[in-house]
Amino acid sequence: MVKLFLLIIDILIKRKKTHMQKLILTSITLIFALISNISYAQNSFFDKTPDTKTLGICLTGFNDYPPFGYKYYTQNVETLNEAQQKEYKRASLFDIIFVEFTKNANVITINDYTPSYQENIRLINSGKCDVILGAYFDTKSYQQASLIYPSLINNSVSLIMLPKTAKNIKNLSELKKLKGGIFAQDHFSDFVQRQMKDYELTKEEMPTKLFEKLFTGQIDYIFATHYFATIEAIKLGLRDQLSFSKQAIWDMPIFLGVSKASRNRKYLEEKLTSYSNNPENRAKIEQELRRIIAEFEAQYQGTVPPTYIKQAKENNPSTLPKQESEEKKEKQE
Repeated sequence: MVKLFLLIIDILIKRKKTHMQKLILTSITLIFALISNISYAQNSFFDKTPDTKTLGICLTGFNDYPPFGYKYYTQNVETLNEAQQKEYKRASLFDIIFVEFTKNANVITINDYTPSYQENIRLINSGKCDVILGAYFDTKSYQQASLIYPSLINNSVSLIMLPKTAKNIKNLSELKKLKGGIFAQDHFSDFVQRQMKDYELTKEEMPTKLFEKLFTGQIDYIFATHYFATIEAIKLGLRDQLSFSKQAIWDMPIFLGVSKASRNRKYLEEKLTSYSNNPENRAKIEQELRRIIAEFEAQYQGTVPPTYIKQAKENNPSTLPKQESEEKKEKQE
């Protein structure tokens, strides 16, 4: 369209015109070209590289939600000073997918994360970013994202309790008489959020605060996505102290989402759908998930649990493993 317009202008200029007419036509041409370039730059990431033939794919997603999006440090963050904590790598379970794309010399990926997850979603809605690494079906926030089927993994919701409490719960309806909690950083589909309205739930910004309420009896259970809760428990040295439900309370397939406003939508939908339908690739995602969890376990191995664990054990010996509990009773006698 732009080339055709320029060709017509060129023909007109070459015809017999006054100097003023030629000047006006030339000015119109320059203005049109400038507007076109500005529009192009605002709606694509080709301008991120000096090679205009290179396809740039902008990725965004969860900020602090392992394993789907998180800051990665090479050592325990608690041992780092403030300056060192600003030097981190950003990682996602879905990073391995785009390794295939970047094997092509003409394709690069660009991470664009703001401090706000809601702002990251707006990048997708506006088309400023191409792919969101994690979205739920039938959820209002992701209406401007085209979900890639099939889902690569189920980000299921688990019930977390202390072992002494878990053995007394036979079905979910019993929880409606108890007090529960959720993590503020957790992400749920609209369907799951509707289901949770039937329960009395407290939301905590800091995972350790919610776990403290569980151990000190202020709440009786936690609803949380399984992988996020597992990793947060590992980081606090609490994984072996908690009981996770063996079956999912609610399933939440998590999808890749392509912006409906992306200039690269058709290309990305075709490539990502092909990738997701390959069983070998689904196995790669599961393997990567195990690797990430093992990495967190190695990084936080030997972490001393918070002091509220000790207080809970002193107040209620039944929270201890059986042998340790019996030894404590003998000492008290």
